[in-house]
Amino acid sequence: MYPRLGLTVLASLTFLSLVSPVLAEVLEIKLRKNMPYQDAKTLLVNAGWQYASLPTYGYRETDEKVRSECFGEVKICNEYPELETCSGQGYCKMSFYDHFGNALSVTTYGRLMSKELHVIGWSLNSDKADSKEQWNFQQAQKIILPYLQSNHWNNVENFCDETSCSPVHTFLNQYKLPYKNKEAVLVATASINKGSDCHACAPHLSFFEFEKQTAGWKLVNSYLAASRWGSWGKVEPSDITVKVLGNNGDNLYGIVHEGSGIGQGWMVSTTSIYAKVSDSLREVLPVLTTSENNSGAGGGQGGKALTDWDSKITIQPGTKGFFNILVERKGIREGKPFSERELFKFNGQKYVPSQV
Repeated sequence: MYPRLGLTVLASLTFLSLVSPVLAEVLEIKLRKNMPYQDAKTLLVNAGWQYASLPTYGYRETDEKVRSECFGEVKICNEYPELETCSGQGYCKMSFYDHFGNALSVTTYGRLMSKELHVIGWSLNSDKADSKEQWNFQQAQKIILPYLQSNHWNNVENFCDETSCSPVHTFLNQYKLPYKNKEAVLVATASINKGSDCHACAPHLSFFEFEKQTAGWKLVNSYLAASRWGSWGKVEPSDITVKVLGNNGDNLYGIVHEGSGIGQGWMVSTTSIYAKVSDSLREVLPVLTTSENNSGAGGGQGGKALTDWDSKITIQPGTKGFFNILVERKGIREGKPFSERELFKFNGQKYVPSQV
């Protein structure tokens, strides 16, 4: 378990509706059929279109993308990071996206890495849900993935190692947010540098908030590498839950991280709560919730643990702002029974201890 969470905040982004059949905003597209692909790519990039960034050290022969999409040729993947798929008969699909959340697919024909490669067609947001009223998790993943792929993970603290930076992204779960006045869904993802599977290797978690609007579902907030949680390069989806944490005219939500770890005879559990504060997602309360020692350093006597306690966390409903949080602990500490209650109140930035 990674008990203390490192926080990297990215400013909120606004994206186009996932499922709207009418595009509210879209960057300029100046493509023409049969134009050289390299000219088309230059036009798109100059207009603001983006594509998946290369790994810090470029693609390598062992990367899955090289084997599955680039015919085993590293130079093809490094030249065309936007390459999504090829038919093997000369047709390829190149993927771009803009800051409104639009996805643009460009179809090419011709030999890659040659001047004969040219544009034969393109489509904008071609994948849509059956109805604009329907939440589509698969479509949400397609919108989110380019932003994970294009993030500068080499600038994220403790993500890359000294020799490689090859992010692997996993979609953890989707959560219906507990708003009273609107429909919204939160998507959680986990990102880890490929091969990072040590006990202390905790994935970086990112969160994406979608809101149902008149035109359809829209991505309204994005928090990349907002927290770290888990161990052995993984995080259990059940470790992350969403709770009502306050009220400002509508419910405020908190993202609860829960996990445990064992070392040298000690077993500890930790709960950490993240919430939106001043338009950023930040840790507002870290709490040690369980501590038990069986046999390691400071072990028990007579078959009994010197330390063995757990706790109960209660979010106390209020009328306005972030609610108070009560932590009740009970058990044995340093060989002596104890029971205590600790109240936490929000001070505008985080939860701090207060008198019960």
